[in-house]
Amino acid sequence: MSEAKPSNTLAKENSNPNGLKDNPRRLIVEIVILGCLYAIYTFARNINESGIDQAYENAKLIIRCEEFFSIYHEQTIHQFFLNHDWVLIASNYFYGSLHFIATIFALVWVFVKDPKRYSLVRNTIVISTLIALAGFILFPLMPPRLLPESYGFIDSLDKYPTFWSFNSDEFATISNQYAAMPSVHIIWASWVAFAMYPYIKNRFLKVLVILYPLTTFFVIIVTSNHYFLDAVAGLVILLISFLASRKIMSLTTRSAIDNTASLAETIAK
Repeated sequence: MSEAKPSNTLAKENSNPNGLKDNPRRLIVEIVILGCLYAIYTFARNINESGIDQAYENAKLIIRCEEFFSIYHEQTIHQFFLNHDWVLIASNYFYGSLHFIATIFALVWVFVKDPKRYSLVRNTIVISTLIALAGFILFPLMPPRLLPESYGFIDSLDKYPTFWSFNSDEFATISNQYAAMPSVHIIWASWVAFAMYPYIKNRFLKVLVILYPLTTFFVIIVTSNHYFLDAVAGLVILLISFLASRKIMSLTTRSAIDNTASLAETIAK
């Protein structure tokens, strides 16, 4: 009888036989998983049974909390850039497009370049997005741009319409405008930096990767789409999701090692 391979070697072979990039079936599974996640995200994000009144009350609560901690400066920043149209127009395009492009790019990049790390990266964004959906349902929040004029905000997407607008009838039928807490833009942008940074060697590109979530933070504030606390909540959720994902990976790896060890003992007998 041939000599049994060490259990840790078997675990590596069974857990990732050819790498994700060389396994077409795994690619299909990943597409289905992410497709289902997006479908759930779209459906749950658009649930808004609490209505405008509850979203407005929650907005006033957020503002009071920020005033208590002396961080309610969204209106000051927003007003400063109202005289710089190009900043708001560029921010509108950034807010509506790069959010999805960068996230998909990062997923594909890690999938192809680092199959061993991919599950950790994918699980992190899946868990954080699902937690965010719970926040949208349980805590509908009116963003600054939809507050009464007395608060000093304008709807930049309405004043400076780009190729899409929250105020269009078509968009209003498919999007919940009160899904603001937490900021998924901050979650996904910070996740992109987490996913991509380990693979960047060029110093300039590293700076760009770090600037991406920082620029996203500026954009969500200057366009009056979010409050500071939305961003803080997003970062906390991303951290929790990373820790949960790492724990899941640890448990599944341990289980795979135990199973292959048992198999090796059986073969050795």
